[in-house]
Amino acid sequence: MGTRIAIPGHAYSHYGTREIDELYPQQYNQQGGVKTHSITWAFDSLPAVSLNDSIVQTIPANAHISKATIRVLEGFVGGTSYNVGLYETDGTVIDADGIDAAVATAALSAVGETVLCDGALVGNTAGTGTAAGQVVIAATGTYTAGRAVLEIEYTSLDDRSGSNA
Repeated sequence: MGTRIAIPGHAYSHYGTREIDELYPQQYNQQGGVKTHSITWAFDSLPAVSLNDSIVQTIPANAHISKATIRVLEGFVGGTSYNVGLYETDGTVIDADGIDAAVATAALSAVGETVLCDGALVGNTAGTGTAAGQVVIAATGTYTAGRAVLEIEYTSLDDRSGSNA
């Protein structure tokens, strides 16, 4: 955790990374209406279906996922592969490997490696479907180490006309 310097009568100043920054998924906007979800995950804390909005990342219904990447922060050890997909809040599968299927341990074994995800929902002009989807990562095999960042770029289908027709 970063170092804090206390100055009487002032807020703390933080230097270095803050633990909270990596605990929760983040969303940020880019040009042209593109949004990016960024999820830092580890072999022992995989994103799963949850009712807690602060710990899950939801892709809106009918969103178009243009790109998804996994960037390795700490090499993965053990296990066989990971599936990255979308599920509804109640656990109903939208596409269990729609972002990427069977990402092999070999592709995630070195710091700095980047995997370009190529699941059926990435680049699909039909979009993600009529339900909002939570990002879920499922392991095959038993992992003992590894940490990565999953970034999903998407454009949501926004009705800006003001009508619901």
